[in-house]
Amino acid sequence: MSEQERQEPVVAAQGREPGETGSLGEELTGPTVGERIRRAREASGLSAADLAQPLNLDLKVIEHIERDELDAVPGRPYILAYLRSWAAQLGLDADALVAQYNAQQAPGNEAVQGGIHPTLDVMEPRRGGAARRLFGWLILLLLVALVAVGLSKLDTQQLRTWWAELRGVPVEAEGQPGVESKQGDPAGAERPPIDGALEQPPKPPAEPVVERAEPEQAPAEMTSAGLPEQRLVAIESAPAPEEPEPAPAEAAPAAPVLVLRATEADSWVEVRDGKGERLMYDVLAAGEERSFTDVEGPFSLVLGQPKGLEVEYQGEPVELGEPSEATGVLRTTVGNT
Repeated sequence: MSEQERQEPVVAAQGREPGETGSLGEELTGPTVGERIRRAREASGLSAADLAQPLNLDLKVIEHIERDELDAVPGRPYILAYLRSWAAQLGLDADALVAQYNAQQAPGNEAVQGGIHPTLDVMEPRRGGAARRLFGWLILLLLVALVAVGLSKLDTQQLRTWWAELRGVPVEAEGQPGVESKQGDPAGAERPPIDGALEQPPKPPAEPVVERAEPEQAPAEMTSAGLPEQRLVAIESAPAPEEPEPAPAEAAPAAPVLVLRATEADSWVEVRDGKGERLMYDVLAAGEERSFTDVEGPFSLVLGQPKGLEVEYQGEPVELGEPSEATGVLRTTVGNT
């Protein structure tokens, strides 16, 4: 076997004569699909954003495929389309790359896939789905019947009390008896006449004449306002209420050091601070804004759509350069260098 056949196992498998045979393990002893894409990308000096930008993909899709986590990427037809696009961009054989992917995802190839479960197109269909759905409906109907029976056994007054407790409203007693007279007769009922009763009520007795005594002189002298002098002195000597001290003003929030704003279209953005720590690695949708506070520059930026981005550093707009003609990606540094 030649050096090219050892490095490209799928190409070697396709180049064999009809009489030659080879096991699946022998064809997949070389680098996997993800390793081939990663090595070719690094050899071309491209980043993951350079592969994601032409297809408008999330950067996590590139990372999953380069780590051979193919089940984390939904849709087998989409993966095949990605592989052909990247093969053309990286100078690889698209048919060989697709054939290696099919062999790598073949059933019973757990050793090559690294423990990854088979894709949906090779999984066995579930059985008994209709029976499980019917059983679930029966359980639901049984629960509804139990609730209906329980409610039918409750009294109307109990239901009102329970509902009032849930709402937090005090329960008012309904159907209270009316006010009765002392002997149990209704207040408005007519009483039978009494024998020997007077036809007309007697005249009221004459009021006795009572001589009014003159009021005694008040012992304490009153002021023109009707208050004793001692109370006036106490009121005047009382201390004035202290005015509350004004609350201290809250400190104004710190102004952002770096601001990124997408104005026209979505853009891939990667931001690293002066220490090399990644601050952002995501898609900035059109109309969104991302600000960074309490961070130190200079900041390294990788922008997928620089023409649709606005960058501000310490409140001042930053003029961006021209992106790469091959990939459309712009790499620049913002802040003190």
